[in-house]
Amino acid sequence: AGTLRVLLAPEARLVPGQLRAGGSANVASMIYDWLFRLEGNEQTFVHSLAESSSHSDDYKSWTIVVRKGVTFHHGTELTAKDVVFSIERHGRKEIGSPLANIFAHIESVTAADDHTVEVALSRPDPDFLLKFLDKNAAIIAHDYDYDNLGDSNPSGTGAFKVDEYVPSQYMRLSKNPDYFVEGLPKSDRIEIRFVSDVQTQMLSLEAGQADIVRSLPFDFFERYKDREDLTIHQVKSAYLTPITMRCDQPPFDDVRVRKAMKLVVDRQKMLEQAAFGLGVVANDDYVWSGFPWHSPQETKQRDVEEARRLLAEAGHPNGISVEIVCESNRPPVLETVLMYQQMAKEAGIDVKVNAVTTDIYYARYFMNAPVTCESWGHRDALDLLAVSVKTGAAWNAGRYSNARVDELLDLTSAEGDLEKRRALAGELQQILSEEGPAIVPFFHDSLAVSRAAVDGFVLTENWINDYRYAVRTA
Repeated sequence: AGTLRVLLAPEARLVPGQLRAGGSANVASMIYDWLFRLEGNEQTFVHSLAESSSHSDDYKSWTIVVRKGVTFHHGTELTAKDVVFSIERHGRKEIGSPLANIFAHIESVTAADDHTVEVALSRPDPDFLLKFLDKNAAIIAHDYDYDNLGDSNPSGTGAFKVDEYVPSQYMRLSKNPDYFVEGLPKSDRIEIRFVSDVQTQMLSLEAGQADIVRSLPFDFFERYKDREDLTIHQVKSAYLTPITMRCDQPPFDDVRVRKAMKLVVDRQKMLEQAAFGLGVVANDDYVWSGFPWHSPQETKQRDVEEARRLLAEAGHPNGISVEIVCESNRPPVLETVLMYQQMAKEAGIDVKVNAVTTDIYYARYFMNAPVTCESWGHRDALDLLAVSVKTGAAWNAGRYSNARVDELLDLTSAEGDLEKRRALAGELQQILSEEGPAIVPFFHDSLAVSRAAVDGFVLTENWINDYRYAVRTA
């Protein structure tokens, strides 16, 4: 079945619970597995390491039966103890897992026997199992030293095992002969090259030196869409590039300044130029219109005069100067920030752009700089909000805190009735749109590209892309 050659942006962390950008999630999707998956082009929710699941009528008690006969790469068998360990590890403060907030309503998680996990929640959660689709929710072994070995020699239950890894350069993986799904993976080996520059990635693809590039820049979509030697993979999704302001620092601790920053954006124009129209406009509320409980809101219109008035009222009659630190190699992040720079100028907002590669961005600037912009992958909006705006959340880069937002997040998550959930979401969306920490101008599709000779690669709406079926046919 040969070797599959993949290009990804370099990543520092490879341990579930500490995965940040998409490159690490793609590596994880080869090495690890999840209790549940989105499978196939239809994105069907299926059981994976979980054989079955059930819940109480009030959605507060859940039972997960763990599949038998699954082994980790270091040789031990998967049991309920590993699932309990994986879930509880997210609560360790030193791990800094974004799932600490998402799993905060877990009162207890116990191994009833070797293959049965019992979970008790403090409140109803009809969507509890969907939380395990997060890239950081991969299952790891209780008896492996991930603190010291996880980033250099990771061990999972996934379809591929790590043979050799030189950080920021390359990784070589081979087929896991003990993988629990018969007939998978299709390829014998995967070779990953870590390349920061997206233009270099595209040149390598065009030269026949790569089979799959996970992130296709939007400006290459038009260039590649009619080429017979390439296949574009496109999924409608809730990917976003929020420009987040630190609400605990001036001038962004003044809601009038945050409102002014939001009012300078022409959302439709930004979507069309930064993402070539491949998505939908957004209203700074993080909630994608593709979610069934989304509450439709009137699109926020650009109003430069009102932005100027708000800045003057906040004590900045001559405008403000802002530095936005962003990822340089994750389209359309830089494109979004550069467009914002131009749009903000008319309102007296002078924007300096500091663009750095993803590895440097997360090591130095994310959660630290006053204004930041990065790419966020698709996840359920309530989970996204739980990690990004809930008080004290691990990835609350804006240091935003609003007691009513925290309450609405819990109420919306617990509500099983669609119309009641939509009503709660409407209030939540309105608050975040008006005074939240981020400018969210649009949601964009997820794009990848492969050579036409590659069959079976599945791009999912979350970052857990499926390389198990991918194989070179020529």
